[in-house]
Amino acid sequence: LSPAQAAIKILAGQELGVGPVASAMGIHTSHGKLSYSANLMAEIIQRSGRFNFRILALTEEIASLAFTDMGVEVGRSDFTVADAKTADLLTGPNAALWRRYRRNLLFARALSNGAKWFCAGAFGGCTPYTPEELGEVAPAPKPGREPDLILDSDYYKEPWKESAEFSHIESIASDDQAWARRD
Repeated sequence: LSPAQAAIKILAGQELGVGPVASAMGIHTSHGKLSYSANLMAEIIQRSGRFNFRILALTEEIASLAFTDMGVEVGRSDFTVADAKTADLLTGPNAALWRRYRRNLLFARALSNGAKWFCAGAFGGCTPYTPEELGEVAPAPKPGREPDLILDSDYYKEPWKESAEFSHIESIASDDQAWARRD
C-alpha cells in the first residue's frame, strides 16, 4: 500500500464518515475505482440514519435483503447461486472462495446490488462495488491456511521490500514475530 493509496482510502472514508483504520481495511482500489468490503457497506448504510436493510434469507443458495428508506421498504435485493453461475463466479478465479464462503459472498453481492439500487445517497454519489465486482482475484491460499477475504490487489503488494522509505517495517514485523514465538 503506497502512501498515495492510503491517502485516497482515508479521504474516501472521511467523505463517508468512516474512520481511517476502517477505511484502510474496508476501502479498496482496483482499476482506478474504489470498492468497499461488504461489512463496510453495511456499516455505511446502517449509520446513514436514512437507509437500512434486513436479512430475509441467508442460505447456501440465496441471500435476500429488504432495503428501507426512512423506515419504508423501497425494494429487495436477491443474489442466488444461479446468479453466481450466470456471472461465472463459481468457475472463475475466485471459485475456491465461492466453495468455502458461499453464504458470505451471496450476502456481499445482494448487499452491493441493494446499496446501488436503493441506498445510493449513503455513498455520496459513488457507486458501491465489492472488490470482486471490479475483477479482483483473491490470491491462492497458502497450504493449511484459509484465504483472506480481502480482495484488494494493493493489500497483497509489499512496497517495503521495494522501497527504502519502508525498509524499517520488515524489521518491526520480524521483531513482532519473535515476540509472538516467545509467548
